[in-house]
Amino acid sequence: MARTLDELAAHGWEGLSVERIARAAEVNKTSVYRRWPTREALVAAALEAVADRLGVELPDEGSLVSELRTLGRTVASFAATSEGRALLRAASAEEVGPALAAVATRRLEQHALGAVPAMIQRACPPRVA
Repeated sequence: MARTLDELAAHGWEGLSVERIARAAEVNKTSVYRRWPTREALVAAALEAVADRLGVELPDEGSLVSELRTLGRTVASFAATSEGRALLRAASAEEVGPALAAVATRRLEQHALGAVPAMIQRACPPRVA
């Protein structure tokens, strides 16, 4: 999966080559196609795998502004990685198709925005009447 994400990050959807992915993984291209019959299936599996490992858990810093800054730095750090670039490229590329873009977008939202409700809850606790 890492080779697929590296390929997507480096070349985008248009330039993605299953042959290069197979070569980098030191397997035959037919082995890749046997497990993932299309480029879309291969990339979707890679996006799902990486996103399953991601998660933003921010400590209670006592300030919503401080926590939002930390979240921004965390997201920016992730976006600078090969995996982050691959997710961003898949989410923003029109040519990947709506289903694949939806997978990438959903995973980015879960990664980047998953911590926000807890941050807001801490900053704005419900009032007790």
